[in-house]
Amino acid sequence: MGDNAGGREHEGKGKIESIRNRGWTLFMNNLSNQIHWKGLWQVFDRHGHVLDVFIPTKKSRMGARFGFVRMKSKMEAQRVRDRLNGA
Repeated sequence: MGDNAGGREHEGKGKIESIRNRGWTLFMNNLSNQIHWKGLWQVFDRHGHVLDVFIPTKKSRMGARFGFVRMKSKMEAQRVRDRLNGA
């Protein structure tokens, strides 16, 4: 992974992004219609400190639900990504 001048960092197989000192954001795609932000928070909170969760009402271009989970540290974001991706 590498930083660019904008303070953002991207990684394949699940996107992780840092916006300076505001935490590390993970992008989730293809979310179940049954999951809500509290449920997503609970799943991620088992793996680290969750700062916030956002699931837009709008769907992706492919018609899938998506959301964002912001973790406190890069290490926590990477750990949860690896665990939930089965790495």
